[in-house]
Amino acid sequence: ARRALADSAPTVARNLDGEDQRSGYWIAARALGLAAAAAVPVPVPDPALAVLTCYSSSAGAFGPAALAAVESAAQEMATPLALALRLDAQTHRARNLQAALESRTVVDLAAGIIMAQNSCSQQSAVEILRSVSNSRNVKVRDVAAGVVAVVSDRVSTHFEE
Repeated sequence: ARRALADSAPTVARNLDGEDQRSGYWIAARALGLAAAAAVPVPVPDPALAVLTCYSSSAGAFGPAALAAVESAAQEMATPLALALRLDAQTHRARNLQAALESRTVVDLAAGIIMAQNSCSQQSAVEILRSVSNSRNVKVRDVAAGVVAVVSDRVSTHFEE
């Protein structure tokens, strides 16, 4: 599979007994009774992302017809896999945006508290948060949450679901 990813081309091991005897991967495959393998890159937007690997208990398997079938299966799974990857990326993006909004809200609340306590500008308040963050090696949002916790037992954002 590593070779198929690196070369972006199908790789066939028709007899696993001929493969590197020290490789833990091939040792484990032989222990499971596997004798041949074919690895085919799946054509998704990032070509170095997915490989379909098929195994056989028969040495000599994966001739031209069998390899063509594996390539066909890899081609058929490309669209649903690309969709799944895109959905996963969107889910992570949505979570990251949610976290950013919540983090920003806490920082803004803390800045407001610091502004009220010190009669300073928002820029100065944020700079105070950054300074404390740097000196304590703690994230700004965690410092801000601590400031807000002093005046309130729970920070509630309108971004919560």
